[in-house]
Amino acid sequence: MVFLWKTLLRSSHHRMIMGYAGVAVAIVVGGLLGIGRMWNSERALTACFVWVHVITLLFLLLGLRHLFSIPTELRANWMFQLTEAEGRDEWLDAVDRFVLWMGAAVVLLLPFPFEAKVIGWRSLLAVALFVTIGLMLYEWLFREWRKLPFTCSHLPGKTPLWILGLYGIALVTAIPILNMILSAALFSGAGFTFLLVMTWAAWRRIHAARREAWGELRLTYDDSPEPAIHGLGLGK
Repeated sequence: MVFLWKTLLRSSHHRMIMGYAGVAVAIVVGGLLGIGRMWNSERALTACFVWVHVITLLFLLLGLRHLFSIPTELRANWMFQLTEAEGRDEWLDAVDRFVLWMGAAVVLLLPFPFEAKVIGWRSLLAVALFVTIGLMLYEWLFREWRKLPFTCSHLPGKTPLWILGLYGIALVTAIPILNMILSAALFSGAGFTFLLVMTWAAWRRIHAARREAWGELRLTYDDSPEPAIHGLGLGK
């Protein structure tokens, strides 16, 4: 975890996390201005905090996953390759703890005092809901993660630009809808319970499957392009 933190602070390539933070701030401000017409409404105030949580959580996870894939001293990854069998599970577990604790600090703990003062006890419901949503999103984004951060070569442009464009359109469309659903759930006992149970169950299932795969996992140190023809894997 110290290795991850120091690399993010010292490497000029990885300071681009400030770019992700800038985009997130711009989207947050734009959304808050859109809700600003209803500042006197308790639902609008709650929706503002939900909007901030959603944007910061999403861009934090996307940003860290991208930065982890960019190598620093690629020629030095032989140290990790030699000791992989001894420390693979501990390294992957450290990645989990680093991202989740950082996410908890940035998304939940820092704004909580102000949030509790403004919207009261509903802030506790928001924390509970975003803990489960954050865990589920993390497991989903890192479900196929097969690298140690900063130790694998990186091939940019593996995903066609038009597909990235579709992802962006889907994201821009889905975020406001998700914000409305989560905001409404905080004012509905049945809706809140349903979302909490569903996200917790989804997290448990994805988490268990990913942890089970760690026993047979081989880490990747050389990023390669997708093969033109995929084999059926009958010889495995």
